[in-house]
Amino acid sequence: MSLIDIELLKLLYAVAPVRAMVLRPMEEIPLLIPSIYKGSEIVLSRWLAEILEKKNYIEILNGILTPQDLAKLRFMHTQQRGRLSKLDEYFFIRARIAIEALEAEAKKAGDIALLKSVERMKEDFTEITSIRLYTIFKAIQLKGIDTIEKELSIEEKVLINKFRKILYCWLQKFIELR
Repeated sequence: MSLIDIELLKLLYAVAPVRAMVLRPMEEIPLLIPSIYKGSEIVLSRWLAEILEKKNYIEILNGILTPQDLAKLRFMHTQQRGRLSKLDEYFFIRARIAIEALEAEAKKAGDIALLKSVERMKEDFTEITSIRLYTIFKAIQLKGIDTIEKELSIEEKVLINKFRKILYCWLQKFIELR
C-alpha cells in the first residue's frame, strides 16, 4: 500500500462518525455541534469526539477494543478457518490504537500483568491478521473475492485493490503471451 492510501485511511477514520454520551453540558460550537445536554447521546466526528472526551465532556460509546474483544475474535477466526467473520470498519486501525494505548499505560504504570495482557493482544491480533490474509489471498488466487468482500474491513478492501493492480500488471508483463 502506498503512503497516500494509509494516510487517507487514517483521515477517513478521524472523520468517521462515533456515538457519544454527554457527561456534562457544553455550549454550542459554531458549525460543529449544537448545545449538548448531560445524558443525551450525540454523533460526532471521531477527531472532535476524542478532544471532547479528553476534556471530560463526553464518553465515546464505540470504545476501544479490549483484550477480551481480540481474544473472542481470535477464537472465532480459528474456529471458522476458510470463512471470514465480519469485522468493524477500521478494525485494524482501532486494534493498533488500542494495543499501543494499553502498552503505553502498562509501561507508564510499570504493570507486569498489563504488559502480559498487551503481549496476548499482540498475539491475538497477529493471528487474526494471518488467518484473514491467508483467506483473502486464497480468494484472490481462486478469483472468488466477491464471496468474501462483504466481510472485509475498509483496510482489507484497500489492500485487495492494490494487490489486484499489482497482480494484473505482473501477469501482463510475465505470463500473458501476445
